[in-house]
Amino acid sequence: MIVKCTGFEKNHAIKDILGESRTYENGVVRQNTMYIAEAILDNIMGYKTPFGSSYVEAVKLQLQAIRDAVKEDRALMLDGERVAMSDSLVSKAVDYMAADLTKNPERQLTAQKHVLERTLNYHRRFGPADFVAENKAEWLRLVQLFKDRNPSVPDPPYPFEGMIESLAQEWTNPSLPVGNLLSLQGDAEVYRNLASWLRRCLPPPSESSSSNAPN
Repeated sequence: MIVKCTGFEKNHAIKDILGESRTYENGVVRQNTMYIAEAILDNIMGYKTPFGSSYVEAVKLQLQAIRDAVKEDRALMLDGERVAMSDSLVSKAVDYMAADLTKNPERQLTAQKHVLERTLNYHRRFGPADFVAENKAEWLRLVQLFKDRNPSVPDPPYPFEGMIESLAQEWTNPSLPVGNLLSLQGDAEVYRNLASWLRRCLPPPSESSSSNAPN
């Protein structure tokens, strides 16, 4: 049974529904009963998960664990510390995820594949220059809304001009497991488009570094 809900207040009713006020860090309340809800963002480091600020993507990884357990006819078992259901913190969840991925190479590989597919899906929709163009268009629409209300205020300049080009070198970093150009070879079109963009952004490679240049 899946109960879906949304809201901006702490869910105290869940304690009565489940007969528990605490859950374990992996979301299992008791064997084969799981409670998944967005934790309280108590620390900006909550964005250091493999999924950044996307809670939906983090939940997908939890659902993958449930699917694997069902497929292998395993029970959902308790793991981690017990935490309060209505006061669970993002910082604790992030620490648990990091420890869990470190001790479970298979789950680490699953997470890496998940992040890679999400990265490819993003690039299938927008290349870096396309994303900045869309973002800038949204910025200019917002500026126009302010201008309509107060024409005397000077237009604020777009703050990210040139930023994506200044970060282009990161796509050539071979130490990144996900996100560099080499990791995106699974989609020939994404790889080709990004390589073409990098050639326009980056200075011509020296002879010593030509082996790492995008083809």
